[in-house]
Amino acid sequence: MLFLIAMGVEMMGMTTGNGLGYFIMHSQETGYVPDMWAGVAVMTILAVLVNYSITLIEKEFYRIENLLF
Repeated sequence: MLFLIAMGVEMMGMTTGNGLGYFIMHSQETGYVPDMWAGVAVMTILAVLVNYSITLIEKEFYRIENLLF
């Protein structure tokens, strides 16, 4: 789910001429399919890392909250 949200947000910001979303769309439009898939892979890895980080932070705050109350 997070990957789909990240992909959508990146594609919305593609008009600036820089960023990962622009790179993916430009690669697709110009026919550089391997570059496009590399961009999708990078976006997926980043989305998984962000999701994992947020999960760790959430667990830590939940543990602290249980200790306080």
